[in-house]
Amino acid sequence: AASAYPWWLDVETANSWSNTTMNIAAIQGMLAGLDTAGAGGSTSPIGIYSTRSQWDQIVGTRTTYGATYGATGGPTFPVMADWIPGARNLSGAQSNCALSSFTGGAVAITQWFGHPFDGDYACS
Repeated sequence: AASAYPWWLDVETANSWSNTTMNIAAIQGMLAGLDTAGAGGSTSPIGIYSTRSQWDQIVGTRTTYGATYGATGGPTFPVMADWIPGARNLSGAQSNCALSSFTGGAVAITQWFGHPFDGDYACS
């Protein structure tokens, strides 16, 4: 069930995006769909897999985050956690836990390049 696990939206420039207005609407639609399926609560939070640079390219730099998401005139997005890729090694991934969030929440997971698989580090 959607309500049993955390969910991560992959928001990277390698995917197909249009312009910031349409991109925001697409992500809001994904969030609404997950919410309808039962995700988004404390047992199944929704986070964003991206980097600040890619996130800003896709949704712009004027997005807002808050608990009143969905209200008329409210924030663009709810507060979400970040999963940040791009470190070269484990120590770099650990350091990336201290980066400021680009979605208003906390940096929850960081990732480093590995062979044959990437490694993930859970930030505390």
